[in-house]
Amino acid sequence: MAWLRGRRVRRGWATRHVPIEPALRPLLKILVEERPAGPLVDCPRSDGGSGASALINEDLARAKVTRADLVRDDAQHMPFTFHGCRHTAVTHAYIAGSDETFLRIVYGHVHSEMSRRYLDSAALAKATFGTPFPRLPPRITAGVKVIKLASQK
Repeated sequence: MAWLRGRRVRRGWATRHVPIEPALRPLLKILVEERPAGPLVDCPRSDGGSGASALINEDLARAKVTRADLVRDDAQHMPFTFHGCRHTAVTHAYIAGSDETFLRIVYGHVHSEMSRRYLDSAALAKATFGTPFPRLPPRITAGVKVIKLASQK
């Protein structure tokens, strides 16, 4: 589990526990290695606190990325935040056809209005840019057979 200091509540900050699937790490590394540009960087705390794990720090060092690089905000860069990763994941999942109720449960939104904001943004992204998923690299798909579900036919 990863933790995230969330919204301000009456007496401090609400903490969210976000499940992260360890089996995804090798896949993400391959996807990033195969893409045209950019290193793999796990999501450090956006407030620069000391909560980043040793693995994240190792990844940052290996990629020769500093925290200053992650928060750079200029014409060519956008600050790298956990929330940005989260929003991107919700957008991709919705565009890929995930059920709205499922997404609300997975992302822990207490109120459906919050999910609606994400999903409206995702719908706009799909209408503007199309489906954002790139083709998977051959290293991943070699020997894999695609099976269509009955609902996809």
